[in-house]
Amino acid sequence: MQKQTPAVIALAVAASLAAGIAGTLIVSKAIAPPVAKPIAMDIHAQIFRATPARELIVMTADGRVFSGAQKDEFLQQSKLYYVSRGRFTYSVDMRTLGPSNFKYDARSDVLKVKLPNITVRTSVYGPRERIAALALLASEGTSGNELERVAAAALERDATQEAARPELMSAALTSAKYEVSKLYEDAFRASGRTTRVIVFASSEPLT
Repeated sequence: MQKQTPAVIALAVAASLAAGIAGTLIVSKAIAPPVAKPIAMDIHAQIFRATPARELIVMTADGRVFSGAQKDEFLQQSKLYYVSRGRFTYSVDMRTLGPSNFKYDARSDVLKVKLPNITVRTSVYGPRERIAALALLASEGTSGNELERVAAAALERDATQEAARPELMSAALTSAKYEVSKLYEDAFRASGRTTRVIVFASSEPLT
């Protein structure tokens, strides 16, 4: 057998080491978990910190509410109608936002946010002005009290219908988009970012 020279042996050892290192790198790359880019990790942490764990009131409005009740007895009709003021509150529950509500584009530095459904709450306040009440109501006793209760309940119910008018819901959605975008952009600005935030309604695709 021909004796190998020291130079040949050294070259073979170096080649073996290089192959081993390359193999180790390939295996490590295959089994290592994917690591998010630092900028993506950073913005998601900021989103988490900026999102309040409560409902965010986006608009309040006032309006007149008209409703009432009637009942027929012995061919005589008793009516009781009220007109009053209603206060309408529109909010979004930020606690319902999850990862699927956010889409971040690192290249353009734009964050897209999908809102939950807007929640509407109403309350009737101030004196109820009684209108179209027949004199018979005063002598009906318990029937008159029942009519009072039914009319008052109708007033509360119709306040909710009044608050759900399309023009009011549209205004509330516009306000919600502004308030949520301002919430996140202010938080980003405080940390030195200039991220732009675009907000979508719950019915709009997050494109």
